[in-house]
Amino acid sequence: MIENLLIFILLIFATCVAHYQLKIFSFRPSVLGSYLFLTLFIQIIPGTILVSFFAFPLVLNIQSGMSQELLELTFRYTATSIACLLLMLSFCSKYIDLDINLKSVPVSKGMAIGLLIISIVVVFIKVASIGQLPIVLALKGDAIGAAMLKAKILKQETGFGGLFIGYIFMYFPYVSLIYSYICKQILPLTSKIFYINFWLMTFYCLYDLQKSKLVMVFFMLFVLYLKKARNINYFYVLITPLIGLVFLAGGFMILHETPIGEVLNAVAGRLFIGQAEGAYMMYDVLTPDFERITYGMPLAGTFGFAATDPAAEIITIFFPTAGSAWVNSNTYMQSHAWTIFGDISLIIAPLIVTMNIVGLYILKGVFSKYLHGYAHAVYIVTLLTLPLNNDFSFFLYFKSWLCFIILSVFLIVVKMPGYFIFTKKAKKKEA
Repeated sequence: MIENLLIFILLIFATCVAHYQLKIFSFRPSVLGSYLFLTLFIQIIPGTILVSFFAFPLVLNIQSGMSQELLELTFRYTATSIACLLLMLSFCSKYIDLDINLKSVPVSKGMAIGLLIISIVVVFIKVASIGQLPIVLALKGDAIGAAMLKAKILKQETGFGGLFIGYIFMYFPYVSLIYSYICKQILPLTSKIFYINFWLMTFYCLYDLQKSKLVMVFFMLFVLYLKKARNINYFYVLITPLIGLVFLAGGFMILHETPIGEVLNAVAGRLFIGQAEGAYMMYDVLTPDFERITYGMPLAGTFGFAATDPAAEIITIFFPTAGSAWVNSNTYMQSHAWTIFGDISLIIAPLIVTMNIVGLYILKGVFSKYLHGYAHAVYIVTLLTLPLNNDFSFFLYFKSWLCFIILSVFLIVVKMPGYFIFTKKAKKKEA
């Protein structure tokens, strides 16, 4: 009991320090602060406290077979890791500005149009490569077929994707949307470009029934609104989260055929409990094994490695008849790191996440010299979509850096033909 209390006090102290540095609970948050607010203080900490100390149920009441000691251990590991992460990020932010001043982001109408055109092409290629769409199957009443196809898309078993090109299909439409929003705030005449991007992104989020993607779109725009607005309209502050919850509820009703009377419980469970429940299962049945380090390693198959995702492994143990439609169980990255490194992961995991975030800041500084406002948009998207509640291997192998570099190099390559044509025409005029 005393140990739990001391760790809770440590968490409160780290939270106060982080709020002072990153404005986590402010109506004028930093980009990183808003990300931490959603991922930690909405999706992880409340659910962990409710399950560990107030007997809130996990999926299918599996906590009934777990000891109180295990439930409290999960809280201690999670809270300690989060406290370390907050303190590390606070220390770094004291010396480098991890935030973005939207007023100083260099944007142009021509770039916004170019990004929109590329985004349309990217979305078309991705959707066309899949063929039948999960949302179409769901609307036809084939919920099982829709769930199976959605799982294949998540595991990249269908449609264009892969180690490098997959980042373009996953993130580029987000970048185009964010760039156009910043552009709209600075150059009001570009608002039509933003609205086209918004509806394109809405379709791209809905076609495969991944509810979280559309919620993330609203969250990104909400954060940028708070940072840019001179006078905050509190109606928007209230309505934006509600719209996100409506789409989340709609996803449950369409894909899982959840009755209307149970939708509220499903949404609350998904938002507060569903992002943390995988940790309890991992600490219960798995033991640390360094061989798991190869999971998520780029080109692992080429070297003969075939490690299993711990978040997927626990599904086969707890729910052996679940089927392939249930891909994994979400969890704060600490438990995934623990299955590899053991107790030392309490330091390793927060340190690696901090290194990822600081590295993104450095990459933004490097590429902004050549790509200007685009690099800022990539930084915002990459930062706000870090899988802190899902996949530690993303941080372990610094895929956030790889994602940033690929998105930046991709635009440079696309721009090169136009640059050479423009240079050639300029030389002819001089001659």
